[in-house]
Order: sequence, then C-alpha cells, then structure tokens
Amino acid sequence: MAIRSFKEKAYAKINLFLNITGKRENGYHDLFSVFQEIDIFDTIEADLDDGVPFDIDLTGSPCEDKTKDLCYKAADAFFKAAAVTPVYMNIRTSKYVPSQAGLGGGSSDAACVLKILQEYYGGPLNDRELLELASSLGADVPFFLHGGTCLCEGIGEMVTELPSLKGLPMILIKPKEGVSTGICFNKADQREVLPDIERIKSEIGRVYNDASLCPSDRIKKTADIMVNDLQPPAEEMVPVIGDLCRLLRDKGSIYSCMTGSGSSCFGVYETAEARDLAYEEIFMDSLCLGCRVFRINAV
Repeated sequence: MAIRSFKEKAYAKINLFLNITGKRENGYHDLFSVFQEIDIFDTIEADLDDGVPFDIDLTGSPCEDKTKDLCYKAADAFFKAAAVTPVYMNIRTSKYVPSQAGLGGGSSDAACVLKILQEYYGGPLNDRELLELASSLGADVPFFLHGGTCLCEGIGEMVTELPSLKGLPMILIKPKEGVSTGICFNKADQREVLPDIERIKSEIGRVYNDASLCPSDRIKKTADIMVNDLQPPAEEMVPVIGDLCRLLRDKGSIYSCMTGSGSSCFGVYETAEARDLAYEEIFMDSLCLGCRVFRINAV
C-alpha cells in the first residue's frame, strides 16, 4: 500500500482560426481549426492511495456538485473504460486560466487527469481508446492529449500534429463579459456562405510544411484565410470583442482573432519586443478596463 503523487501543468489553448463545417443529427458541430497551446496554465496535483476506500475527492473545483466537474468525470470515465481496480484519488486544481473564455481550461485539466491515470496504471488504454475516452468528455480534450500545434477536425477527435509554432509571441485579452456558447453556435448555423475548407486545408498544409518559414511568417502567410466563424455572432452579444481585436491590430499585431466561442481575443506579434511594447499601451487603454490582459507565448 502506497501513496503516489503527481503534479501537471494544464496549459490553455487558443484557436488560430475556427471553421464550422457541419452539424450532426445529435446536435454536435463538425469543426476545422488549428489549436495552439499557450503558456498560461492551471496546476493539477493528484494523490492516489490504494490503502483507503475508493473515492474521488476534489479541491479547488468551481462546481458545488463534484460529479459535474470535468476532472471528476475524467477520472470516473477512466476507471470504467480501463477496467482497472479504482483507488482513492484526491485531485487539487489551482486555477489560473480564465473560465468561459474560449481557452479550454476545464478540458486541459481533464486531459491532465487522464494522463496521470494512464501513468499510474501503466498505460492500460491504447492511443485509440484514450482518444475515444477524451472525445466523450468534450471536443477540446483530445487536443490536450497531444498539445503543441495541431489541426483538429470532426468534433475534435481527429487531431493532426503540425510543425511547431513554439515561442510565437502574443497578447491575450479576456473581457469581463462572457458569451453564450449555445446561442453563438445557433447563430453561426444560419450563415449563408460556408468556408472553402479544401482550399484552407491545402494552404495551411503548404505553409506549415515550408521549413524555411518561422512561426510569425506562417501566421502572416495564412492570415487572409483564417477566420473564426463564431466571432460575428459573439460580437453581436459582446461588441467589445471586435473593439479589442481592432485595438490589437492598431497596436501592431500581424493577426488578431477571437478564440473558441469567446470571449477572449488574441493578437500575434512578429517579435517579443514588439509584443512587450504593445502590451504596455494595451494594458493602460481604457478599452481594457475590467479585462484580464496577458503576455503569452506558444508552447
């Protein structure tokens, strides 16, 4: 009988762009998006003890009912899928990633729990089984099993690693207002013009596989085809999203966009020096009053 302790960083993500390519009969949407991990993170600590009765305890959860927490759901689903003898697990979450921001904080936390349990039990699930389990928890969870820079398709279960954008300097702004994800998707479903996915996929593949290009060059060469289909409806509900994206461009970003279903926005810069100079001005801008503003880098 022994206690094993684990500690993991649960990095946030941005969507460099996000296209909605369809809606399934079960209501889930098919997406086409480049996900990028960024260097703000929650910290997940876990103790597993086979010497006391089985339970899953949570510390730092935002949910009053622990069974509603995605970390609890991840652990519970793993124990069932892996057909292992469950042990007592205490999960402690130190939250730093803003919630309801399009940054995937809860999904990243859940992916960390899956990785911890895979290590503890010696990898009882193969890659396909682990990916299927992650997909059952949420569209962003499979990406966080990979991390880095990935092209994600379907309902998030199709994850293709791309050449890294590691070190790409950015500014992230989280407005105090949030966006209703359900309303956002419903409004996006009413679009009359759909994206040319084959053209976008071809161009992303061509640019990202050009080894002569640095990360910021890849962004500049694809900026004209990258959009977030959820941004127009999100701006209808929270107009400051558009204002913040324009502010980022006015302060020198080579590309700015909303991430996920919002309400966070980000701007990409050519150099860390240019980003840092812009940060000082953006942080003091009256438009950012009440916002959280971060200097971030691609992981």
